[in-house]
Amino acid sequence: MARLSTVTVSIGHVEVAKILLPALELLLVRAHELIDDGIEEPPYARWVRDTGYALVASLRQQLRDVPWGERPLKMTLDADGLGLLAAALGALRRQAQDRTDHPPNTALEETRQRLWLSVPLDMEMAWWLGAELVSNELVPLVRMIRIHAESPGDDDYAERLLQAASAALQTQHTDAVRFVASLGELAWLARWTARSTAAPRLQTILDQVIDPLIRERQAAQEREAAQQRTRANPTSERAKDTGASARYTTSDQRENATSRHGSTGGAESLGAPAPVLRRLLAALIDLFVFGTLSSGIAAVGNVLFVGDATGFIYLPADMYDRLYGFLSSVVPLVAGYFYWIYPVGRWGSTLGKRAVSLKVVNTQGAAPGQAKALGRVLIAALLGWLLFLPWWPIPFRLDRRGLHDLAADVWVIVDPLA
Repeated sequence: MARLSTVTVSIGHVEVAKILLPALELLLVRAHELIDDGIEEPPYARWVRDTGYALVASLRQQLRDVPWGERPLKMTLDADGLGLLAAALGALRRQAQDRTDHPPNTALEETRQRLWLSVPLDMEMAWWLGAELVSNELVPLVRMIRIHAESPGDDDYAERLLQAASAALQTQHTDAVRFVASLGELAWLARWTARSTAAPRLQTILDQVIDPLIRERQAAQEREAAQQRTRANPTSERAKDTGASARYTTSDQRENATSRHGSTGGAESLGAPAPVLRRLLAALIDLFVFGTLSSGIAAVGNVLFVGDATGFIYLPADMYDRLYGFLSSVVPLVAGYFYWIYPVGRWGSTLGKRAVSLKVVNTQGAAPGQAKALGRVLIAALLGWLLFLPWWPIPFRLDRRGLHDLAADVWVIVDPLA
């Protein structure tokens, strides 16, 4: 579906004067309050300032030029203007919801209806999101939705949102990215996010930016599309049930047939399984980097702490031996944790895996977390002495998982956003 890049909306004088201008000005004030004096203005704040002041100036000019009651005012919005307006109105809407002792704000309700019942669902809307939020919440959630897709439309929405996320992350220059999607796609994502606990921060943002009226319109559009498919093919529902049974049967047969070699079902849903040679290259890079760091740390220790010889820090021989023994035990553990475990649990990759575009993910497509990353490394370390036993199954399994991957219930995949 082609997206619209601009839309023109009719709005009354009262709605502009009582709702839109105060909402936009409040958003501008809050954005200014976030910026301390003397620091460089981040892209998000510059976006709010440029877009917000342009909207305010346009609306004020129309209030001056068009007499009251002569005709409605016209707002021409692009993706950025629509996104900022959605955030401003969302903040007012949530304030009104929290004030249960106040009468309903009829001007706000009129503004919401004029705007969100007239803007097409295929109109683009832009907003700024944290790059880490896109990578660790939005993308894993959409991948999970694809696994549990309830209709062909779900798969289409998920594919377009993944493309939007990839485009946003590729143009990242700071810790925030400009995310652009259609109103319908964002409303679909908001409905799914409300049904999941996997993306709490994303849900908070979507609750403010995506008005319930948009969600209702998108849900109604989905129901109408489903009814049209049913009318076009009256046996579609029965075929769907039969197809589901066939998929389960085929899945069971495939699981039994491939139990010795592993199934690619989970990996295919999350991403392409990591090729054997690429995993090997990542391991060699990691071993080289970690070995270099370890040697550097050891060299620094030998230079700093010197026994009876002259050095930077003089220590008696017995104290030097005790300190050296302590550091020899603790430093490798700390360095190993921060190289092999923490980055995998936090981001899903070490330096070696990132260099060859591989990622470790859990069943939802997100970074596995510290517990799984720790368990994976412990199993690899304990069994690795037995002729590299954890890695033996990798070339022979379709999902390219080793014993340590299976035990931790993780997959190593080709990073689709790299």
